[in-house]
Amino acid sequence: MLRNWLETEKLKLRTMDRTKVAEYIWQYYKLWIIGIVGALCIGVYLLILSLSTPNENWLYVCFANVPPGSVLKEEGEVHQAYADYAGFDLREKNLVFSMEKSSFAPIS
Repeated sequence: MLRNWLETEKLKLRTMDRTKVAEYIWQYYKLWIIGIVGALCIGVYLLILSLSTPNENWLYVCFANVPPGSVLKEEGEVHQAYADYAGFDLREKNLVFSMEKSSFAPIS
């Protein structure tokens, strides 16, 4: 049954020129074409989204009354020492030390 249908479609397309073939395919298969292109776009979007989302935070610490440029800065000695002490893998999740006055919400 499917084989017969494919044969009749091939015969129809052989008798048409290129513009007629394009019109015929668009007329009868446009929903399939739009659906497949849409699914590919959504798939690419989800792939990019999953590869570019920031890591979750292991710990978010906000220090009050700490002057800027002190030893508690991001990627400083205390930051790395605490990550080593706690056994956090910083490639997997973030460790955030914040010294901003209004920084009460975790950075994501």
